[in-house]
Amino acid sequence: MKPKEQATEAQQNSAILTDLPSVIFSLSGESARRWCNGMFSNNIRKLNPGQGNLSAICNDRGFVSNLIHCFCSSDQTFLCVFERDSLDPFLERFRSYLFLDDIELDELNVSSFSIVGPKSEEALELLGLKPPEEQLSREYELILLRVNRGIEGIDIYGPQPEIDRLRQMAVAKSMVFLTQEGFNLLRIRQGRAFSPDDIDDKTLIHNLGLNEICCAFDKGCYVGQEIINRIDVKGINNKLLHRFSIKGDATIGDTIMLNGQKVGKLSSIASDHDGATGLGIIRKSAWGKDRFTVGSGATLINLDV
Repeated sequence: MKPKEQATEAQQNSAILTDLPSVIFSLSGESARRWCNGMFSNNIRKLNPGQGNLSAICNDRGFVSNLIHCFCSSDQTFLCVFERDSLDPFLERFRSYLFLDDIELDELNVSSFSIVGPKSEEALELLGLKPPEEQLSREYELILLRVNRGIEGIDIYGPQPEIDRLRQMAVAKSMVFLTQEGFNLLRIRQGRAFSPDDIDDKTLIHNLGLNEICCAFDKGCYVGQEIINRIDVKGINNKLLHRFSIKGDATIGDTIMLNGQKVGKLSSIASDHDGATGLGIIRKSAWGKDRFTVGSGATLINLDV
């Protein structure tokens, strides 16, 4: 099945998403809640067991380094899904801080897949599993997490044999397997940034259009909070992620041009037999314009005007 067909199937029914780059780990200790609340942009302090949210990890200048899904497992334990296939970038930055606060980090040695689409709950029940009442639940050896990456879904983590058994059951029930290209098409159509694809060392959370989802502006201090709040209060966001229909050949990293001026860069592209769709952050001066070009001569049609 082609990406477009998979994407359409997922939007209308349900799909199983495989090989999505992510890593899951736990943070535990008496200071874990306070530590997460001071490092992540969303309000972790208010989460009750079973609840979760999406946060940005920022530096002291407010620039985003990654997106992280954080779930409260117990009063002193939090499960985190890192939108990359390696934990190394997180450890490189936070290892010493975790040690100083006596917080234990444990990467879970599990396999996983995700069911996505508006009927993901029904698909989960066909596999004999009960959907989480909130964002997190456990069923025997399995961990179930509600995660929205531009389209609603439920991540399933567990031992390899049990995940293999569920995959085989899904095949027997004729569920659609969504490739990563199909997933990219879905989240690009929804304008959802993904890390690290759409994030560089100068990206602000407002540039991604995720500030209302990822940020708690009433929770107090966290890394990057002063800059992020200032941008929000003064409304000085000068760049924003846009969706484009691409006519012609374009590649990730191409400069987006408007009347001969550089206004942005393509960061994500997904293709189907009708052409390609992409994401790129463009300057405020280009918002509302409907046609752009890239160096190869391809035309970009702004889908957000």
